[in-house]
Amino acid sequence: MTSSLQHERWDIESIFPDFAAWDEEFQQVEQEIHTLKAFQGTLTRDPQDLHLFLNAWNELSVRVGRLSIYTSMRVSADTTDSEAKRKQAESQALSAAFQSQLAFIEPELLTLPEETARLWFEKHEGLKVYQTYFEKLWSQKKALRSAEVEALLGSVSEAFQSARGIHSTLVNELDFGTIETPEKPVKLAHNSLPGLLSHPVRSVRKEAWEQYARKHLEVQQTMASALSTGVKQNVFVARTRGFSSSLEAALYPNRIPEQVYHNFMQVYERNQQVWHRYWRIRKQALGLSDFAEYDIKAPLTQRAPVVTYRQAVDFITAGMRPLGEAYVRTMRSGLLEDCWVDHGLSPNRRMGAFSIGNRLTKPFIFMSFQENLYGMSTLAHEVGHSMHKHLSNQSQPIVYERYTLFAAEVASNFNQALTRAYLLRTVQEREFRIAVLEEAFSNFHRYFLIMPVLSQFELTLHQHAEQGKTFSAAQMNRLMANLLGKVYGQEVQMDESLNGIMWSQFSNHLYANFYTWQYGTGIAAANALADRVLSGETGAVEQYLEFLSLGGKLAPLEALKIAGVDMASPEPIEAGFRTLERLLDELERLL
Repeated sequence: MTSSLQHERWDIESIFPDFAAWDEEFQQVEQEIHTLKAFQGTLTRDPQDLHLFLNAWNELSVRVGRLSIYTSMRVSADTTDSEAKRKQAESQALSAAFQSQLAFIEPELLTLPEETARLWFEKHEGLKVYQTYFEKLWSQKKALRSAEVEALLGSVSEAFQSARGIHSTLVNELDFGTIETPEKPVKLAHNSLPGLLSHPVRSVRKEAWEQYARKHLEVQQTMASALSTGVKQNVFVARTRGFSSSLEAALYPNRIPEQVYHNFMQVYERNQQVWHRYWRIRKQALGLSDFAEYDIKAPLTQRAPVVTYRQAVDFITAGMRPLGEAYVRTMRSGLLEDCWVDHGLSPNRRMGAFSIGNRLTKPFIFMSFQENLYGMSTLAHEVGHSMHKHLSNQSQPIVYERYTLFAAEVASNFNQALTRAYLLRTVQEREFRIAVLEEAFSNFHRYFLIMPVLSQFELTLHQHAEQGKTFSAAQMNRLMANLLGKVYGQEVQMDESLNGIMWSQFSNHLYANFYTWQYGTGIAAANALADRVLSGETGAVEQYLEFLSLGGKLAPLEALKIAGVDMASPEPIEAGFRTLERLLDELERLL
């Protein structure tokens, strides 16, 4: 790898040097799936054989994941790569075959009497590793169906990805045109939109926002059909597994009570006046007679700092020093030397940012880095995910390495909170501090406003689908506009169609089945834990690092209690809004 590329692209060749090597591994994995299937009906005969089988099954699952990771990375870096897309479809089919052909495993394991299993755990040290796995399996057996039904659900998993795939493909193929700015014409795209929406010239922001929304409106019928299909699929799976609702089905595997969801939404609805205050402060600071959605990211300072990738790494490194030298050394090496990150601005890249990997790969990061505090914050967020993966993989056996989405968003937001606190603690220059606060509000806006709105939207769609009803595109737009209207209040002027089409601009989130609200719980828990660390509370650092190292061994609520926060209570959510108010106080003081 040349030095010119070292800081711009990830080391994808460390997974497979090319598709020829990928094909070879694909064929081997395919054969091993058939080999493991031959053990059906034999799993409860002997503890030593069961131990060897469970090891082989888990190791094979990681290899299946590695094949998928590679194709996802290739497609993300170039959405026009037809070979990568074809291989991605093959990896999805292989994942479905893995689920379908080995769907007998857990139903068969449940036929092993619990007393026998506990005796085996005592006598066979290797099998004892799986005791927590069995405890979880026993606690969730009501949702498992027969081997035949599980095989059927596994076989349709590939087809059930089609709705998300259609939406994503359609969005990535849209041509949004060009926006004229005082500096130069800018091609409007997913990765250029944030910069245009934070442009100091209001007409630029307005044109970019309207053009982006209108292009989505042109294909709203197709996207509404895809989303409705995705919702119906969730309802089908929920009913097949015997749940009373899609919400219960989504939360049950992670052992999250529905009340935790409702706590979050109730606290969000009680605190919407915090956002109303923010709109008023922004409107006054910008000197506007009216305030629209495209003004939410308008710069409050004309001298926003330029932050290069290397400077961003330095800021993040300094912010994360409370976690200790080992954490910082690994993180910094990944960002600068070990090529975890693909952060260039090449054409045909997919939208968004993400962390991806498993124990057979590096904890890679994909993003389109913008040289500002927003780019720095996104990098901090994603490396939080990557360090979570790294520590989980280091500390846990394969069976427990995968943690829940509920826990994942804590690790990412924690890094942002510590980095932001470091900058506010060490930089006194007024314009810089305002820019740091703007980044903070942007982050809270996404997680404490947009994501709850999307979750309310998602819940309504599922509830209607459970009653046999389907929303049209126009109805979806009205629903989204009404939900936004409540939190925008009288301060933000609304356009039903342009504001209402927001749902279509989240081509992955709304297909993840009640994922969006967990961004909100994540930022709340992260800030609560960051406060513990920054205040020097005894044991806070050690407890947080233990949380990162637990992987998926414990239910997320239990793991977060070990870290020092009780997310079964509404209190951390309320505390999150109080953090937002303190930031508002500081912004008012500076303005």
